[in-house]
Amino acid sequence: DHPFFAVTQKDGTFEICGLDPGSYELKAWQPFRFFASTEKTYKVTVEADGEAEVEITVGVKPKKKKK
Repeated sequence: DHPFFAVTQKDGTFEICGLDPGSYELKAWQPFRFFASTEKTYKVTVEADGEAEVEITVGVKPKKKKK
């Protein structure tokens, strides 16, 4: 319950504004079950200039083999 969240743009980028410098935990979540993981957590440090960059990679679950 806070104002620090973002939804990605069509190209996958996002921006969260208004954070003070310091260390944060970023939680990335997506609702589609065909991806390998629906939630990941990243450690992020916002520097004094107010910028930080995080690269998030989401893989697709391997298909189950038919018997």
